[in-house]
Amino acid sequence: MALTYTIDAAQKNIRVIATGELSPEELVDLHHRFAGSPEVRPDFSILFDLRQARGEGFTTEGVRTLAALPTILDPASRRAVVVRSDLGFGVARMYGLWRGDRITAFEVFRDLKEAERWIERG
Repeated sequence: MALTYTIDAAQKNIRVIATGELSPEELVDLHHRFAGSPEVRPDFSILFDLRQARGEGFTTEGVRTLAALPTILDPASRRAVVVRSDLGFGVARMYGLWRGDRITAFEVFRDLKEAERWIERG
């Protein structure tokens, strides 16, 4: 699996692109990397492009683990997830629901341009 990201300090956003098989453990590792990075500030937004990723290894417990991680970004920072499948859409929505009131601006999209416009409006 390839997990790449770019941090744009001027635009205050992070873009993560995943390809291939994606596991919750890889996202936990990415979370820790962001938490320890001086480049990532709480007022940034983040867009996860998961259109080319597969998540057959995701379980309910894996999603719960991700949802329980401490919040790095401000609760009002925009978080967008772009998926291509119904399963991906459902898993991403489940994650958002379990994050609950710790994040207030979370959306799941099937169209990348729509997600980018939503992030930019934040």
